[in-house]
Amino acid sequence: MITLKEQFGHTSKVTSAHMSALFELPRPTNQTSSLRSFYNNMETNIRALEALGKSQDSFGDLLVPIIMKKNK
Repeated sequence: MITLKEQFGHTSKVTSAHMSALFELPRPTNQTSSLRSFYNNMETNIRALEALGKSQDSFGDLLVPIIMKKNK
């Protein structure tokens, strides 16, 4: 299985794409399915960042404002 890193070699672009995806997540509604989708999308992008070797220490502080902004 070829990873994105191996195929494209631009880890900074892939990292940027995952960070952008986190910022652009649609605001969830109070419906369970919407909250679950929001969580799953966040989890997918976070795991992808970790797979690229990014630690939560390097991006974790950015997640709090993202989540709080979606709550307004």
